[in-house]
Amino acid sequence: MVPINRFLFLILLLLTTSHANPPLVEKKKLPLAQSLPLLQTITKHAISIGSGKTDVYVFVDPKCPRSREFITLISNNKKMQSLYHYKIFLYELKRFRTKEIIRSIYSSHNPKKTMLDFMTVKKVPTIKRSHPNKKIDAKIHAINKIAQKIDVYKRPYLVLVKKRKP
Repeated sequence: MVPINRFLFLILLLLTTSHANPPLVEKKKLPLAQSLPLLQTITKHAISIGSGKTDVYVFVDPKCPRSREFITLISNNKKMQSLYHYKIFLYELKRFRTKEIIRSIYSSHNPKKTMLDFMTVKKVPTIKRSHPNKKIDAKIHAINKIAQKIDVYKRPYLVLVKKRKP
């Protein structure tokens, strides 16, 4: 009789704790039909890698270890580049405080090379800070606005869009 009471107690305990602890991140993920038109408005700001038939919209933070691993992986893998067209957007994770780094990458003469140079090395390097630039700040603001609308809550954050066959 005692084991049944313990079993019932355990079940009640599990039920109450699962309802008492809401998830840490509330996801408001938009359906692709709503996200894709928003993403297409910022495609001109993307740093492109690859030439494949499947578009992959990617949000990364330059200091985020997972983002850095992902960028290193795709930059070194010719097969992935032949299968996918990565459209990369730099989007700050607040805890890394990368706003100035993102501005510097986008302000450079070759943002793709600067991003790869920064993100594909083991140790996070220092980067030359750029001066405020209204055009670059507008680009960063546009990316941030869309990222918030589609609820980009982690990095790297990927949205895959297979191109339809004619």
